[in-house]
Amino acid sequence: MIALRSSAKLNLTLEILGRRPDGYHELRSVVQTISLWDEIVLRSAEAPARVSCNWPELETPDNLCLRAANLLAAEAGVGDGVHVELTKRIPLGAGLGGGSGNAAAVLIGLDELWELTLPVGTLRTLAVKLGADVPFFLTGGGAMLEGIGERIAPVDIAAGWVFVVAQGGRPVSTAAAYAAYDRRPTPSRTDHERFLRCLRDSDIDNAARMFDNVLEPAAVAVCPEIAELKNALLRQGALGAAMTGSGSAVFGAFPSEEQAVRACAALRALAPLVQVAHPTPRGVERTS
Repeated sequence: MIALRSSAKLNLTLEILGRRPDGYHELRSVVQTISLWDEIVLRSAEAPARVSCNWPELETPDNLCLRAANLLAAEAGVGDGVHVELTKRIPLGAGLGGGSGNAAAVLIGLDELWELTLPVGTLRTLAVKLGADVPFFLTGGGAMLEGIGERIAPVDIAAGWVFVVAQGGRPVSTAAAYAAYDRRPTPSRTDHERFLRCLRDSDIDNAARMFDNVLEPAAVAVCPEIAELKNALLRQGALGAAMTGSGSAVFGAFPSEEQAVRACAALRALAPLVQVAHPTPRGVERTS
């Protein structure tokens, strides 16, 4: 038995550079894993792999945990199965990458449970097949993502921020958000070179003011609560705020734990999910 936890992530910036012939979008995004976790327990079992979850609607063949297990078994020629016990806390349709983190955790955990010791490059190749965000969660921390998310460069985001994450509206479909963006593209306001320089210089005020997500206007059209929560975070003193991923979660960065906790309390009347979160150095952690 192996127990792990997989984190959520925040897109501090998200810029779309174009659409590829295969329908994927080329992007540039600075991301950070945070202390909002799902828990995963992997137990040896006879094939086929199966999943149980505290959210029963996720107990389907399309669950990314099952897809990751089946893909790894096929790649490594493993005939065994696995029972994946998934405890979800990261909301769906939020842009927080919960499912992608789950898939990364299964790849990492089964590599150990099945005693495969596959090269990191092999796990990354499999991760790309599962989803654009999955390769990032194999390492986590802070990173610049390019391509469709498979090109990953570490970024030190030890900037001193404490985040408040909130989701108050309906889930937003990733496909719908990108389709809406394609109909009416929004130019990026982020100067990534300057943003990275601010991070290196620990200039957290100016870096936070540069948070930006080009998908935000498209998502707000579907879920107006995104804009309402973002503005509420700024009124509570956030140095900067933005939507993460394709929504509908938003985040604000605060300079201290005290200010973040106070803002979190103020926003609880507006949203069912409001949580203080801190940057984490990894996307997946072993818990036992």
